[in-house]
Amino acid sequence: MSRFGIAAAAMAPRGPAPVRTEPWLSVITVSDGDPGRLAATAASLGDPLPGDVEWIVQILAGPRADRAATACTVRPTVLRVEADTGPYDAMNRATAVARGRYLLFLNAGDRLTSADVIARPWPECRPDPNTGRSPGVILGACWERTGNRWCRKPARDRKSLFWGMPTHHQAMLFRRTAIGDKPYSTRFRIAADYALVCRLAAEDHHFLVTNKDVCIFTGAGLSEQLSSIGRREQIRIRRHALRHSRLRSAMIAGLQWCSRRFRHLAPGIYRRFRYR
Repeated sequence: MSRFGIAAAAMAPRGPAPVRTEPWLSVITVSDGDPGRLAATAASLGDPLPGDVEWIVQILAGPRADRAATACTVRPTVLRVEADTGPYDAMNRATAVARGRYLLFLNAGDRLTSADVIARPWPECRPDPNTGRSPGVILGACWERTGNRWCRKPARDRKSLFWGMPTHHQAMLFRRTAIGDKPYSTRFRIAADYALVCRLAAEDHHFLVTNKDVCIFTGAGLSEQLSSIGRREQIRIRRHALRHSRLRSAMIAGLQWCSRRFRHLAPGIYRRFRYR
């Protein structure tokens, strides 16, 4: 048994972290059991967590689960260990127990740029005084490695959805009431986050772009390893959610492939256009 009181069949923290009845933010972290990646995420959150933020950690059941949980330098508000069918299924499971008004999906290995990012509620979360509506999605900037350099990647607005994700989902805040209990479609192995954002756009939720630097994106995940599968899934999503024709979707997928090749062949030029 670990210092979190973890047994083989289930894991639970020794008493809940002090949070309000309805936290302003739920940070959701899913892990495949790699202790180093989960520890990196934990260290970026700040210790202790802000009183009105909860951290939900969902770990894949397996031989590394106990080691991963004990690697956390910050005590999770909720710690769950379960079998799942993939990262998006794990994210759905964690979403179902989230109580925050907004959700941030920060995968194990990804980090906040600073603990100050979640130290207090964002002004952007406030309802619009004219409409009374709060944003369904808030899009922030992230940092990612390109070559041997870290570069800042600002968010695009929702008009860029035809091309792909306007920013990494680790740099997005989602309003809890907008996304529901199972936001990610497990029909998609790679592009379920894109499917979610396109669905929210089709439902006419308000998208708000902020200049905040939210996360440091680790990369080298499934979306990069299996990019060809992701492009095929995006074609299906564009046709269903964005009502693109088969030809238009295929053309965009081809241009994405060209863009990816250009990024590898001429990273310096690519950085000038995409990073700030």
